[in-house]
Amino acid sequence: ETARMLLPIQNFPLMRFNFLVATLVCLALGKSAYAMQCGASPSFSESRETFTIKAVGDMVLGTTWPEDRIPPDVEHRFFDGVAQTLSGSDIVFGNLEGTLTDSEETTKDPSRGTQYAFRMPPRFAGVLRDAGFNVLSLANNHSSDFGPSGLEDTVNALNNHGILAVGLQNEIVYQEIRGSRIAWIGFSYLGLHNNIHDMDEVARLVSEADRNATLVIVTFHGGAEGSDALRVIDGKEEYLGENRGNLVRFARTAVESGADLVLGHGPHVLRGVECYWQKLIVYSLGNFVGYQAFSTKRAAAISVILDVTLDEDGWLRGVEFHPVRFTGEHLPTIDSRRRAVYLLNDLSQKPPLEIEGKIIPDSLEGDARYKAYRRWLRAADLETQLAD
Repeated sequence: ETARMLLPIQNFPLMRFNFLVATLVCLALGKSAYAMQCGASPSFSESRETFTIKAVGDMVLGTTWPEDRIPPDVEHRFFDGVAQTLSGSDIVFGNLEGTLTDSEETTKDPSRGTQYAFRMPPRFAGVLRDAGFNVLSLANNHSSDFGPSGLEDTVNALNNHGILAVGLQNEIVYQEIRGSRIAWIGFSYLGLHNNIHDMDEVARLVSEADRNATLVIVTFHGGAEGSDALRVIDGKEEYLGENRGNLVRFARTAVESGADLVLGHGPHVLRGVECYWQKLIVYSLGNFVGYQAFSTKRAAAISVILDVTLDEDGWLRGVEFHPVRFTGEHLPTIDSRRRAVYLLNDLSQKPPLEIEGKIIPDSLEGDARYKAYRRWLRAADLETQLAD
């Protein structure tokens, strides 16, 4: 069963003509797959180079601080449940929440109850490489858990294993793929990284990258956290007394300045997606690996692997959302119930991301998995967040 639909043109305040015409194809035979075009792109030519990107959210591969809580066998199982899905792309990206270091001096005070320090063995860079990762963001609130030396150790460990570290302040990272340059810029709400609050800085960095690269991919860490923060708002978000940014303003400014894809993380739950100026913005990819670190309750029980194809001109040629659930060890595996796809469908239709039309066609709203998803929403106390 295949359903095909067109999403109408949207008007955003920052641009009075946003050619948002998206075509989504949903295959309903056990796998949630989409072919989306953000805008009226030119006809595809076989001679046009394409780049495949898989992206996931927040990752902590356990911690060795204040004591080692990583059993010897687990490092070989972190990605077993998703290994096949992660394979076969030019780029595999994630957000590494923590450090790869042996440093003992932490900048966090765990006695406060809201601060956590994550320290992973430097050899885990090889685990990440073997899983397929070749780009990781360090623009988050845990990359400096062990100070400047811990951050330096992390960058070195990743680079020594062929993984690009993205998100250091005032830095654009360039990746070479088949003779083309892919620019990466990571932002966060912290002063240690490129600043999510400073729109002039956003425009400057993204514009520079656009002049020097075939594609520009922007990542950001921001927004409130947890299952009560599923909805994107067009305004400042605060959490634990911190200004976590106006993510809509930030993401749309990045696109206006030349970004071809914008990837968000930080809330530890999924958030909606939109096409703005014909570019895909994913406001939160949720969690991905949180061994003995992240909650898997309520909305944090599920996530996705984003699977995107962009051509050399930045046109979106295809996107799939592979639904993920978490095991009792908080490790990812593919979710045959595909709850994450249903949740993305619902969240992406809510203001300020409101669109007419659905990712999931009406024909699927009567099937057993959709009904199970609705029961899960009620049990997780999430229905009120999806109410208009």
